[in-house]
Amino acid sequence: MTSPLVLSSGLGRESAAARTLEMIASLRARLPALRDELDVIRRGAADLDHDTAWRARAARGYRDRLADWRARTDDASARIERLDDELRHVQARLVMGGP
Repeated sequence: MTSPLVLSSGLGRESAAARTLEMIASLRARLPALRDELDVIRRGAADLDHDTAWRARAARGYRDRLADWRARTDDASARIERLDDELRHVQARLVMGGP
């Protein structure tokens, strides 16, 4: 004697397969929109990466220029100190009556 489950299991499998195919078709229909959204996100990430790299290069350039400027100001400060020393020596010689 054959069980009713065995007789109906063929129908159940066909029904499950049909539902599965419907779900697959539904999901596949959504994939192009999902792919498009993902492409937008990826382009945004690429743009952000480019902008960030540009900013990093700009910041590096700024830091380099700032370091150069600071070096020039250090040099100017050293020159001012040397000039002050020379003027102080000249002033001291003149006060003491020297040439």
